[in-house]
Amino acid sequence: STITPPSRYSFLFRYQNASAPGTVAVQKPFSISNAASDYDVSFCWDHTSSPRTLFHRRAAGAYDQVTIPPGVLTSNTDYSIGGRYDGSQISIFVDGVLQSSAAAGDPTASVSPTIAALAGSAGTANFDDGTISDFGVWNAALTDDEFLSHGRGYTCEQIRPQSLLVAWPLIREYVPT
Repeated sequence: STITPPSRYSFLFRYQNASAPGTVAVQKPFSISNAASDYDVSFCWDHTSSPRTLFHRRAAGAYDQVTIPPGVLTSNTDYSIGGRYDGSQISIFVDGVLQSSAAAGDPTASVSPTIAALAGSAGTANFDDGTISDFGVWNAALTDDEFLSHGRGYTCEQIRPQSLLVAWPLIREYVPT
């Protein structure tokens, strides 16, 4: 899906990977980016330098990032993974529990980013071999309680539906229209 880039955003998805973070080159289950990567929000399960990390590209071009502490994620386990930008901080959640936050600037106001699941920037490279389901992106900063709701089993479509940009249940082959 191509969207107008949100200045405030949240994302949630359920994810499982057979590889432990830090053991393969790049595994990127989620990104919102464009081909030039001047708009880029992505979560890397694994990355050559920063596994378990949410990357957020500022309008100035530098990246802000937050990382889930080592030992929180393991292989072959289903997790609710979420992230948000509230206008001043980026935060990352696992099973509805805040893991890390950091100051961040506004993302670039680039045009036509693409939402991608199990693929690299703009869906072009670094395909992820994990499994993903119940994927959602909001144009708002969800609350801690809303992240906890997903961690306890609520679906993306049940969480602040008025701000939901895209929801993919991903329980079967799915092609967004």
